[in-house]
Amino acid sequence: MAGRSGTRALASSTRAISPPASLRKRKRSTTISPSGIEISRLTASPSITTGSRFRGSNPDDVRIFSWNVNGITPLLGAHLQKPITSFFKASPNGDQGKNDEESPLGAFLRRHGFPQVLCLQEVMINPKDERTKRAVTMAANEGSTIPSDSGSDSDTPTGFRSDVSPAASSEGSNPGYQAFFNLPRDKYNARGFGGRLYGVCTLVRNDFWRAYGIRCRPVEWDVEGRVLLMETSLELSPRPVSSPIKGASRIVKDSPTCKLAILNVYAVNGTDNPYKSPESGTIMGTRHEHKRRFHAALLKDCLALQREGSQFVLAGDFNVSRTPVDSHPYLRTKPEEHVLNRADFNDKFFTGSDGLRAVDSFRWLHGHSQRKFTYYPRGKPWGAGCDRVDLIILSRGLVERSSEAGETSQEEEQQRCQKILKEADMLDNEEERGPSDHVPLWVTLDGSRIRLQSAQ
Repeated sequence: MAGRSGTRALASSTRAISPPASLRKRKRSTTISPSGIEISRLTASPSITTGSRFRGSNPDDVRIFSWNVNGITPLLGAHLQKPITSFFKASPNGDQGKNDEESPLGAFLRRHGFPQVLCLQEVMINPKDERTKRAVTMAANEGSTIPSDSGSDSDTPTGFRSDVSPAASSEGSNPGYQAFFNLPRDKYNARGFGGRLYGVCTLVRNDFWRAYGIRCRPVEWDVEGRVLLMETSLELSPRPVSSPIKGASRIVKDSPTCKLAILNVYAVNGTDNPYKSPESGTIMGTRHEHKRRFHAALLKDCLALQREGSQFVLAGDFNVSRTPVDSHPYLRTKPEEHVLNRADFNDKFFTGSDGLRAVDSFRWLHGHSQRKFTYYPRGKPWGAGCDRVDLIILSRGLVERSSEAGETSQEEEQQRCQKILKEADMLDNEEERGPSDHVPLWVTLDGSRIRLQSAQ
């Protein structure tokens, strides 16, 4: 999870910072408290209705969720973690393999209208644990009649069908998901906990994958299970165009070009602990230094994507608070390494002339004064100490004025381009935090601006 790091300039603030709304006196709308529930018994709660706002939303809009789950097991439900043979045993009522339980993960997807992409971080799955990977896929496909792969580390899943109607999600039925994993394979730095640490998983809705998916893969330099790169042929236009997924004539080219890359990121948490060479085990400095090398490697990949004409979305836990307004009650500035880490992150991804100059989606839509957070550590009262360390970062080309301005004024075109990003927010409450110490966040991209590519 997230340490709080920063620059001296960013860490200084003369104005008083009020506590988050959750610390002010208010009447609770629900009595559910996941922190008081045994994690092993956590089940989907019908009283959580935060995400019902997504039901009935434009089915063409692309919604990308991100959530550091701090271990995927509590979200799978006990019924999905039984030995595989139990699924073939007849139940007392004679229904073989049938189970009416719903896992918390399946309930999350349903509650939020089955988003096209869900990026999960810190899933904590042993790389050899096929049963848990299979359980993740089963949880994501509860209620779906469309078979999905049992969990894949490869570029393209097998046994995959996606002939479900794209409108199914708006009607309440699960359209089905593919599950991709990148789990740690570093024998020197990813040790302990029975190999259950780090790791990312990207769930991709079947109809979205069929229309736009090219491949989903780890990056070469990451052996700790921290990055999954999904390449898609989805292209966004500054002007509204015809409906994309509904146009069933859309055919993916034999060798489609990546137009939008979606990267699931669980960034290194800077600490004084030693970092060892993955090849030799030789100590190469601290994990603070490794964090900054991680930033550099991720920046290099994103710049390469841009040179190839791709836009990108980076979604995940970056283990750093960007500014004083992103932490409560204060921004961490000691030890000095946290200051260096924050400065490095901001320079490489947002402010540096040689960096990405990318867009923090939440700040782009909500300005620099609104205070909301994503990390709420367990063991403390809700809101007593919190940080916004989980971000969804967009390439600037997704929100700024395009060269396709045509005859419209610059102001009009700027407004149109900004609307590509329709929503960016987080589900900052105890119920949606569930068994994790982070809350989910999401962005919505305007589906009316998805440009169809002609088949070749």
